[in-house]
Amino acid sequence: MARFQTFPLVFLFFVLLFSNTNVFSQCSDAGVCSVGGHTDGTHSNSISLSYILGGSGKPESVTFHTVNLSGGFSLGSGYKVDLNIPFSTQAGESFSTSGLGDLSLIGSKKHEVSKDISLLFSLGFKLPAGAVHLKNDAPQIYQSGLGTYDILASAGLLYKQFDFLIGFQIPFGRSENKDTRLQRAPDLMIRGGYSYLLERVP
Repeated sequence: MARFQTFPLVFLFFVLLFSNTNVFSQCSDAGVCSVGGHTDGTHSNSISLSYILGGSGKPESVTFHTVNLSGGFSLGSGYKVDLNIPFSTQAGESFSTSGLGDLSLIGSKKHEVSKDISLLFSLGFKLPAGAVHLKNDAPQIYQSGLGTYDILASAGLLYKQFDFLIGFQIPFGRSENKDTRLQRAPDLMIRGGYSYLLERVP
């Protein structure tokens, strides 16, 4: 029995050991964790598609399905633009809704101070693209986005494999959802980390 319980952990260890990828923790916020780009500071072109499954628990019992289309595009001289387009479905016990979420566009600039030290600055915004007035006057939890215009910004320091970043998000206005009328305050994020790149096994 103990051997069976240990197997998933051993399997996960080998998946991480023989992969060449960046792994970041989940950030439950309104978008501020997306600022700063990847902390390794790389500025290469990339397109990715990801899927997120979540649930609200009771009493709402809403299940969330989100597909994110993301792209990072290098503009040269240390400049990069990151774009994220989410599409979400919220399924409850009585009905479900779906649509575009909040679109985000973030520009970043990496400035190399020395061989081992770099500064990373980011500035962008988040736009509400999803429906606000939902069928049956459903509450905010069924809305694919937060319904506000937000400014995202950050400044970071990269030293070898270490990184430190501070970022903030300022929302303007409030959600126009008839039932909830969500209003948010600014968000502040402080993040530190250490990155280690594993060699790909042939």
